[in-house]
Amino acid sequence: MAYTAAGLAAHARAQLGQIYWYGTFGQAPTSELLEEKRKQYPAYYTQARVANCKTQIGKPGARVFDCAGLVKSYWMMETPTSKPKYLARYDKSASGLKAACGEKGKIAALPEEPGLLVFIDGTHVGVYIGNGRVIEARGFSHGVVETRLKERAWDSWGRLSWLEKESKLCPACGQKI
Repeated sequence: MAYTAAGLAAHARAQLGQIYWYGTFGQAPTSELLEEKRKQYPAYYTQARVANCKTQIGKPGARVFDCAGLVKSYWMMETPTSKPKYLARYDKSASGLKAACGEKGKIAALPEEPGLLVFIDGTHVGVYIGNGRVIEARGFSHGVVETRLKERAWDSWGRLSWLEKESKLCPACGQKI
């Protein structure tokens, strides 16, 4: 499978409406996963959040993501709805994803290319889908949502080096260029 920027944007779009749980990358919401994440990240799993997470357990078709998990799940899920397979080489935080970008810049210089990553202080990441729109796993109270780039504090962008260059076709002959 070719992992491209357009593919990443499509994968993120397919996750719209999914649930946010810190430390996750597309797993089904289960009691076991909640207990594991609650122990792993106690500061993020307050009593109120745990109570809310419990209401999400077992929802048909539900998947849980955090911001970096939304991005890395592209490599860990065979399809946008399949069970993820953990791959340590892609297990990066938002700052780790930023470090994995071969090309970076300030948000004012963001190219109009779906599939680029956008960052807030290197601690939060979203997927730019074009036309001033971003898909992000925004937090426990929001889930995976589409937002306007200008309505959030995005300050930088990056082109993830794990993505393959997309071939372009010659309009005259149809050959890859």
